[in-house]
Amino acid sequence: MTGLTISSLKLHALRQRVFTIAQNPYLFHGSLRSVLDPDNLVDDATIQGALRKVHFAPADLSFSINEGGTNISQGQRQVLCLARALLSQRNLIIIDEATSAVDADTDAAIQKALQEALPDSTLIIVAHRLATIAGFDKLLVLDGGALVEFSTPAELYRRKGAFWKLVHHSPDGEALARGMGG
Repeated sequence: MTGLTISSLKLHALRQRVFTIAQNPYLFHGSLRSVLDPDNLVDDATIQGALRKVHFAPADLSFSINEGGTNISQGQRQVLCLARALLSQRNLIIIDEATSAVDADTDAAIQKALQEALPDSTLIIVAHRLATIAGFDKLLVLDGGALVEFSTPAELYRRKGAFWKLVHHSPDGEALARGMGG
């Protein structure tokens, strides 16, 4: 569906193509299975596979999630939403700091899983942790809400502009620079 504007789509059609994950996601009450697959479209093995990819396995799919997900941590809520995104296979997935409450190793595994499991999806990821985004195809760097750079991570690093400065002020800047040939 190229060449369409969002305003030309009916709400139901738009919701079938876009998946969003907020930094502080809200989960509805239900079993883990029903939270991850509310329309009962996939089998248990597929759900368990998605959970393994986001480092949330093994899991009892009958485990009851409280309204809002109050009986699990914020990091666990984020990871469950990411597993749901993997299961959704949507065209556009918008992730707003959705790995901010997980450790760096889990974050790296999740980013890899997203890229591998959703090769035909467009991922828009808002992140302050540079390692979260450094492995993606393109980066859009904003400053004060304005676009300052857009290209591959390696190209942005070579330009020695805003992204380069971010990398050099990052606690893991040396490792990031090595990964981009710097």
